[in-house]
Amino acid sequence: MIVGGAPYNGRWHRDARRFVTRHRRELRTRPVWLFSSGPLGDAEQRPDIPPVRGVAKLMDRIGACGHETFGGRLSPDAPGFFAEAIVKTWAGDWRDPEHVERWVAAIVTELQATARSDVRTEAPSSPPS
Repeated sequence: MIVGGAPYNGRWHRDARRFVTRHRRELRTRPVWLFSSGPLGDAEQRPDIPPVRGVAKLMDRIGACGHETFGGRLSPDAPGFFAEAIVKTWAGDWRDPEHVERWVAAIVTELQATARSDVRTEAPSSPPS
């Protein structure tokens, strides 16, 4: 499973936090990756941006396999006081589809390797007697 949200003021989006908290028991039984989307500006597009503290705690609670941070987008006509305050400086699109594709491909590779490993370790069934 992949769960994502945008960080605001150092916290992951409330709906994403609630989803993970509400479904933590089920998520602990599956391979789960988390992502954050939202940093603006070229300086924020460095590799390996760590999750905000609250996301790191959620990762521990559910045993997440990993986390990735992707660039965000701010529309020049974004509504809201906070958006209006920063839109003159930060309006733009810093999303990188190739970054997302590489991350997803790495997850697929990991899941395929795990599936192959699981097949090899399964005990052969006993022949009928």
